[in-house]
Amino acid sequence: MISFFADKLFRKFFCTKLIKTKVGIKPINQITNSEYFNDIIIKSVTDLEFKQFIYPPDFLKDKYTSVGRNISEWPHYELIKYLDNNLPLDDCDYVKRTRSGTLDFRNKGKILPENLKMVYRKRLNAIKKGEKISIKVCLVYDKFYTVADGKHSLAMAYYFNYHNLRFDVIPNLYFDTYFRWIFEKRIKNDKNFGKHNDFFRKAHEHRKKETDRIIESGFNK
Repeated sequence: MISFFADKLFRKFFCTKLIKTKVGIKPINQITNSEYFNDIIIKSVTDLEFKQFIYPPDFLKDKYTSVGRNISEWPHYELIKYLDNNLPLDDCDYVKRTRSGTLDFRNKGKILPENLKMVYRKRLNAIKKGEKISIKVCLVYDKFYTVADGKHSLAMAYYFNYHNLRFDVIPNLYFDTYFRWIFEKRIKNDKNFGKHNDFFRKAHEHRKKETDRIIESGFNK
């Protein structure tokens, strides 16, 4: 996996690089930052249903990826189940994936069960108080959304059937920006990333239909 020192060096010189590893694509100095999402919110809604959410691209090979899966199949959902039932977290797929670098786009990292329990208790307390939880999402195709920030919160809300949620909709990151570049340069038509190719194909077809509709409606005015 990518070393900490290489990542630190690339950050110093404002560089980024994509590496193909045995599990998928990994970045040196990932340039995305969820804090920026607040500046690109299109609208906020409260009426989205759990069944409308699928797992976003994680740029892992088909053997490891969760892309396109429903919430009940997310590693984050299993984590909530382990925490709720006080099961040993070292046996949890979420923890194993984090340590091996097969959870998502990030490189492998350390994870402390006590930290997970602390965050879980804090979020559970918020649910018990009935607080509104905000989650940043983007529409990818048809009526299906992915989560740009807040997968743990959504998985927890689904587990406890909690509906006091606010969905902040942002543009489709996985089609328009850095992630589209990753797809085009590294995994397009690669048989090891078939599930990602299917995801991006559907996103492209949906965007083309929307673009054609906008152009046609403007032309007819």
